[in-house]
Amino acid sequence: MSAQVASISAQLTQQDLLVLVDDGSRAVCWETLQTVLPANYLCWSRLQGQGSSASFLQLLLCDAPEGQYYFLADQDDVWLPGKLEGQLASTPEHGMTVHGWQVWNLVDHHSSGAAALPMLDAKLQAMPLPQASVAHYFFETPAPGMTMCMGHVCRVQLQRWVAELVLWAATLPHDRILAAATSTIGPVCVLPTPWVLYRQHGCNLIGAPKEGVWGRLGQRLWRLRSMWRSLRAGAALYQALRALGAALPAAPWRLRLRSGLCDDRVARGLVWCAFVGRRRSEKTG
Repeated sequence: MSAQVASISAQLTQQDLLVLVDDGSRAVCWETLQTVLPANYLCWSRLQGQGSSASFLQLLLCDAPEGQYYFLADQDDVWLPGKLEGQLASTPEHGMTVHGWQVWNLVDHHSSGAAALPMLDAKLQAMPLPQASVAHYFFETPAPGMTMCMGHVCRVQLQRWVAELVLWAATLPHDRILAAATSTIGPVCVLPTPWVLYRQHGCNLIGAPKEGVWGRLGQRLWRLRSMWRSLRAGAALYQALRALGAALPAAPWRLRLRSGLCDDRVARGLVWCAFVGRRRSEKTG
């Protein structure tokens, strides 16, 4: 974590504030961070863990002091030079930006810093997904949360919906929830520059690719099950925000929902089933 904090602190000015949160794990060694902390910082340790999605939503929409722009990060990524200044220049106050990232450290997640590993080749550079329709980001996350920067006006609007948004934190990742909700009130701008080193390994929420045929098959089956759950939750969130006044069409399955052609066809069918099932349950209930 110290490498990440150091990479962020190096870009902060006197106008910026760094907030570090230990979400109830008691695993953060605050003493080791003292030498890399910026001039302005807050260290919070929650009494009880909330889960990653709920923790990020609570921090961003409820706990964080008021500012002009808000960045997200977690302990698995390292900022590259130019991220803060470059992303601030492109982020509208009523929307958000996401940017590219560089995958690194696929094997050894105990490495202490970016300097310990060489940069990986360009094939492991990833780009955010451009928005294919007004419904797209409810069903596919454009980029990891650590690439996001949100403007103040956007945050204020999302705060009005916070009671609804946190309901889906147990099923959907925070970055999907934030991108989906933001896309209904302002632009989600895609920036190509890879401004973050993303350490993807077996302890990530996504996880590194499994070894062996059976391992990859099990991972694929798990992802199919996870996809169905997230599509159902995305459809429910879509309906909830539409009921709150978001300008969203009544039939999202008629729109592009995923970036991949095959995935999109499957997603449309499953979302249609989710909507029909929800309507039937509401009628019988």
